[in-house]
Amino acid sequence: MEWPELGDEVDAAYFDEIYRRSSDPWRYAEDDYELNKYRKQIDWLTDGGARRFGRGLEVACSIGVFTRMLAEVCDEVRAFDISSTAVERARENLRGVSNVELAVEKFPDRATQDPAAYDVITVAEVLYYFDLRSLLEAVNWIGDAVASGARVMVVNFAYPDRVGFGGEVVHDILAKELRHCRLRGERWPLTGDDGQGRAYRMDLFGPA
Repeated sequence: MEWPELGDEVDAAYFDEIYRRSSDPWRYAEDDYELNKYRKQIDWLTDGGARRFGRGLEVACSIGVFTRMLAEVCDEVRAFDISSTAVERARENLRGVSNVELAVEKFPDRATQDPAAYDVITVAEVLYYFDLRSLLEAVNWIGDAVASGARVMVVNFAYPDRVGFGGEVVHDILAKELRHCRLRGERWPLTGDDGQGRAYRMDLFGPA
């Protein structure tokens, strides 16, 4: 797929154009790299299947592939994305899944996303698009969510070449600011990439 030009501000129009060009631009539904990453997220969140959650929140839900997996371990899930095109695609993909509420929103928005309202939260593949001020606001929001008792999973591509922040920088900031509540973290692969230029950082935060 030919990617749209990335300007200084990454807004909803940019992502709407991406989803107009492809129904699954990052191949979330079929790429083993993505699917294995999703399975690891669920495994970490649930301590290998030992935990189930009441309310879940998914930030940047895209077309709803991980949303379906999260819904299997939560009584109810609220999922949103900045792109209305992506959310409409998620509605189609999640037809028949009754415990998911979908919305078009920007993160973090305290008016609609109360960090104390959820037991488990995932923030994946979005923070490296932020500027520093927005990133620190998101880090504070995540800290408030953990202080309220939530488990928060943060995942980012380790070194994206199309955005201002690399995922490594994002996770270094998270690990420093939230070190008191970092339950586990990992870079996969440990060094280098998967052979296709891909690697990710994953951190799980929760009440100490």
